[in-house]
Amino acid sequence: MRHVKLSGLKRSQLGYLGVANKRVLCNGSGASTISSLLAESSFYARFNDLGAGEVNLVLTRGTGSATFTRASTATTVLSTGLIGSVATGVARSSYNPSTLAYLGYLAEPAATNLTTQSDDLSSGGQWPVQASTVTANAVSGIYGTTTAATIIPTAVAAAHGLLSNGGSIAKAASNIIYTVSLYGKPAGYDFLAFRIDSASGNGVYACFNVSTGAVTTSTTATGAGFTAGASTITLGPNGFYRCVVTFTSDTSTSLRFFPYVQDANGNPFSYTWTGNGTSGLSAQGAQLEASSVATSYIPTTTAAVTRAIDLNAYPVAGNIPTNNATFYVEWTPTAAAAALGTVFLWGSFVDASNSTACLYDGTNIIFRKRIAGVNTDATRALAVVAGTTYKIACVASSTTGQDVYVNGIVGTNNATVTAMQLGTSIQIGADGNGASALNGNDRNMLVWNRPLSAAEQTLLNASTF
Repeated sequence: MRHVKLSGLKRSQLGYLGVANKRVLCNGSGASTISSLLAESSFYARFNDLGAGEVNLVLTRGTGSATFTRASTATTVLSTGLIGSVATGVARSSYNPSTLAYLGYLAEPAATNLTTQSDDLSSGGQWPVQASTVTANAVSGIYGTTTAATIIPTAVAAAHGLLSNGGSIAKAASNIIYTVSLYGKPAGYDFLAFRIDSASGNGVYACFNVSTGAVTTSTTATGAGFTAGASTITLGPNGFYRCVVTFTSDTSTSLRFFPYVQDANGNPFSYTWTGNGTSGLSAQGAQLEASSVATSYIPTTTAAVTRAIDLNAYPVAGNIPTNNATFYVEWTPTAAAAALGTVFLWGSFVDASNSTACLYDGTNIIFRKRIAGVNTDATRALAVVAGTTYKIACVASSTTGQDVYVNGIVGTNNATVTAMQLGTSIQIGADGNGASALNGNDRNMLVWNRPLSAAEQTLLNASTF
């Protein structure tokens, strides 16, 4: 064994020593190792994977059991990277579709897929062809079964593709934020273009290379009334890329979605070309939702389908003190800051005037105590990146007030020392009152019955568990 001489160093100068693959705190402040710190927690929900898309809600440490509801089936990304279905009332685990890294418990708000026959793009009644032929069940798709269609442009000069929902989708006469998505894979041609319009020259478009995984034309508005939002492309199951466009519609009462196959980057409102009659592009999993985020895929047949909100709660009694506490969670958002809006990592609700929560408002992580109708907030600025995991800790102290840490770095303190306002339960991935679901993943949710020190926050940030 090699010995390292430490004489001459002040105790405050010592950082962390790697001992037997454990992080060891050497400044004499609080727990000395991550294992001892975890063992001291009063509440610990790991949210590990049970397989087949189900997450484990059983507490590693704490009192009581989870109450989970979701009044519909749902899908998730399995450990294989494929899309799998999860039964009604079963909480979902989730993996990063590109890296297959495990993300934890998946919480999402309710969402409705407005496209019909979202898996069967060969359904001529629901997907009229545009100078193309469609081969059903041509290749292995997003489920790992031979269910994806291939769109084959004809040998004429035209725009080549499909039109969703048999022609158009009815909507309210107002400006509405939508996100449209489709999984695509080359079958001879590499470019998938989206045209969205209101049966006129007004609309938005984007183009993607589903061979290289690049957005080749970002979302662009044309004509009047529409506003362009973000466009993204993400590697998904079986070599398919999920192409995503967010936009705000005009005030017309209908919407049309055209996915086009192209031989090059170009504006699908005007781009025409001649196919060879044999090459094409494979596609599956069309989704149009009134949301600023592309949520998990919702399969449809002859009608729109709604996925219900995920709600997961644990009892407060025996798990969480009313003051002098630390909450910690690892959070992975599914979208960038601009798209998320306000989402709650966790929350406990008493009534409209009294609650305690950790939330993200698109600009800051906030540890909020709402007391008699007044919000007291500790904040830490954060521009989140989709798919990135953040370590968030909220500290309540009867002497120093409220603090919030992101990846071990403290934000702006709020000096309010009044006790937290806690209901009978704490919801993970929602606001405590059944709303503002996360649109992302929570993992390793812990509570301690004391404020952790700054050194212990550093220890948490440096550790994997």
